[in-house]
Amino acid sequence: MAIAVADFIIVPDHRSVGEGATATVTLNRAADPGGQAVVLSTANRDIATIEPLTLTVPAGQTTARAEVRCSSDVPSGFQKTIVILEAKIGGVGKAWGIQCEPKN
Repeated sequence: MAIAVADFIIVPDHRSVGEGATATVTLNRAADPGGQAVVLSTANRDIATIEPLTLTVPAGQTTARAEVRCSSDVPSGFQKTIVILEAKIGGVGKAWGIQCEPKN
């Protein structure tokens, strides 16, 4: 069975600008020796970032985590926005959204 992204979640998925969250990538089986690279991306890097952009799931493991952050440098008049992030292996994967909101 080919290795693939089985799940991708961001917790919490509602954040105020400048706040962070944790993205967890889960594979359908344990990573092979040498680990498994997973490409992470964001649909709007000006609003939400994810680091690292290439996440390595260690050999023998099924999960790894990355940091997501709602930017504190948002344009004037910024409104609540949902940004879609993706985790892929070989161009195939899963997506999850994070809602970034202005601070009250």
